Amino acid sequence: MYKETFRNLVEWATKNSEKFYAGNLNATENPYYIGFGNPNSDVLIVGQEKAIEKSNQEQILSESIDNPKQWYQIITEGIFELDYRFYQNGHFKNPLHPYSVKPKRGNTWNQYQQLLEVIYPTLIENEINNSFLLHSFITEVNHEVSPRSLGYQNNPIRK
Repeated sequence: MYKETFRNLVEWATKNSEKFYAGNLNATENPYYIGFGNPNSDVLIVGQEKAIEKSNQEQILSESIDNPKQWYQIITEGIFELDYRFYQNGHFKNPLHPYSVKPKRGNTWNQYQQLLEVIYPTLIENEINNSFLLHSFITEVNHEVSPRSLGYQNNPIRK
């Protein structure tokens, strides 16, 4: 299901994440974070950074630190289920479709949903929440998280 280039990226990011965390025991955000959504889609969205409070370690773990490992498990185990959950106790499901529910107004994901509805007029949001993730892949230029926009942060690891 996944292209060889994506599988290679996942393997590379997983190995480098392991090395990064072995040498940085206090590290939080993962510079080898890959992204969310459909890696086979025609639309790539590159945001500025993940909007997460630095104090929310559970969300940083599920959305950043473990992202390459999650993709690795999805690929190696052939997981295609959008509702497959890596963490039973949280709202996060998996990088294919991380959240069933996101706020309807005033957030970036709502803007992405509207954009994808223009690109794909047959896309029906009520069919599945955050349906833009079925037709796009989203990643971030910054690996650092912030509830406020940090803007473009040049990071050689992310490049």
